[in-house]
Amino acid sequence: MSSRYEVLASSADGRSIAVEAGDRKTTVDLSAALGGPGENPNPDETLIAALGACTIITLHLYAARKGWAIGPVQVRVSMDVPGGDQPAHIEQIVHIPAELDAEQRERLEQIAGRCPIHRLLAGPMTFEDRLGTADEVGAVA
Repeated sequence: MSSRYEVLASSADGRSIAVEAGDRKTTVDLSAALGGPGENPNPDETLIAALGACTIITLHLYAARKGWAIGPVQVRVSMDVPGGDQPAHIEQIVHIPAELDAEQRERLEQIAGRCPIHRLLAGPMTFEDRLGTADEVGAVA
């Protein structure tokens, strides 16, 4: 199934970025260590937050289809970005209730790696970067 997603990110100073996804809005900040306000997640944190959120959604949808009551799920995601030509490393630890049996736990571990964001980050991807003018999207805030 093909999907297309689009957001509009805008900023006057590059330190605090307004992000619009349809009629929903959020803010992404440059970290305080780099001179930003650091009040909101930075772009790297936003990326791995998307992975954690997608994993939780995927696990709950799968469990519901199976009729499993899995209860609360927490996902801790960390990312190491070494720089240069070295690849980044993402570690994701899924915390699920201990009451689940070994078969359920094993299956959920497999399913965690199948969330759409996980597949997107792990698989091949292409980029197309173009430069446009502010007139094409409206005034930049």
